[in-house]
Amino acid sequence: STHSDIAQRWVVHALEVGGNEFYISSAGDGRYIGSHTSLINDDSGAETYTVEFEAGNGYALKKENGKYVTVDGNGNVQIEGDVSYFKAYSVTYSS
Repeated sequence: STHSDIAQRWVVHALEVGGNEFYISSAGDGRYIGSHTSLINDDSGAETYTVEFEAGNGYALKKENGKYVTVDGNGNVQIEGDVSYFKAYSVTYSS
């Protein structure tokens, strides 16, 4: 509920300033989301995501193939054709 668990934190890396395409990496271990939602060690094989926003619904992550990231009832990440929205919290941590 406090969003303090590092496993809940992801870093979104803009591919172009002012653009809407991003790579996403884990704040916990720095690995990037690659194909088939696998975690990889560097951005050379990272999946590109478009972040979409819809007022009243939230943010959606759209993959290059036009499908969306969703999370099923068991907490498993899935890739589906139907859009799924998420709440996002923007925070800055300093060490």
